[in-house]
Amino acid sequence: MNEEVLKIGELKNSALKVQNGEVVKKDKILYENIKSPIQGRVFLYIDGAENKYTINNIKNITKDDILAFKNSKQTEGIKVVDNTLWYICIVANKDELKTLKRIER
Repeated sequence: MNEEVLKIGELKNSALKVQNGEVVKKDKILYENIKSPIQGRVFLYIDGAENKYTINNIKNITKDDILAFKNSKQTEGIKVVDNTLWYICIVANKDELKTLKRIER
């Protein structure tokens, strides 16, 4: 998943051209003179984990990493996330794992 952080810090609502969670095309104006560098979903917060957890390092992600992320603070800002492919990392016990289904592409 590709995440592009475009602004960190307070946002003026009057300058916003998009809503949180909106899907936008490349070059769409998001805020003042900030354009989206990619097509994706816009989020109006920064969580500090942008591009930290990737498919390349998924085997190194620990339960502690996930729990620390869950409790991390969010900062106001703008990021665009490639919305074509997402990976989900969860903490689950053996019984919960049995309820999951694998879907092959």
